[in-house]
Amino acid sequence: AGALQPNEVYVIADSGAIPSWKGGGALFHYHPFWHALEVLCELPAALWSRIKAQLPVDNDGREASVLVAVTALYWRTAWKYGDVSFHAVQRDT
Repeated sequence: AGALQPNEVYVIADSGAIPSWKGGGALFHYHPFWHALEVLCELPAALWSRIKAQLPVDNDGREASVLVAVTALYWRTAWKYGDVSFHAVQRDT
């Protein structure tokens, strides 16, 4: 969509999946310029244990699963492309 980068990526994981993170479950935002995950917030322990209980484990029995969400921010494209912005964002996603 005209190099406006309307997509955002968020990750929910813990130190089992992200070795550089030393805390518990947290919400991360992928920063494309730095090619890094930014910590947005650490999840409450009770919430993280409920989420983690629903995630699969790998073949070795380790709990290193993550949730990945891809979102689209249409306004980043709409101001420039108007009516065709929805199609452009969907194509990028």
